[in-house]
Amino acid sequence: MQDITVRRMKALDDFKLDLTFSDGKRKVYDMKPQIWGPAFEPMKGNMDFFRQAFLRMGTVAWPENIDIAPEELYENGVDYRISNRNHCVIH
Repeated sequence: MQDITVRRMKALDDFKLDLTFSDGKRKVYDMKPQIWGPAFEPMKGNMDFFRQAFLRMGTVAWPENIDIAPEELYENGVDYRISNRNHCVIH
């Protein structure tokens, strides 16, 4: 697989990310399973903190030096069209 980076990102409701990658694919990634790990402690139940997401060096990051690998986002993200069709994205 080529080096995949995140080009655009929007934090959605319910701890989901709307992502556009360097190959043009758009996916929705559900952060809820990740939030309960120790690396994401500041985000637990805190949508205000989650919404502080920003792009850094080709991936999504948050204050307190928190980030997530772009490969994780790409491989486990759901195609945006499928996500919308199944009403998984909350606007």
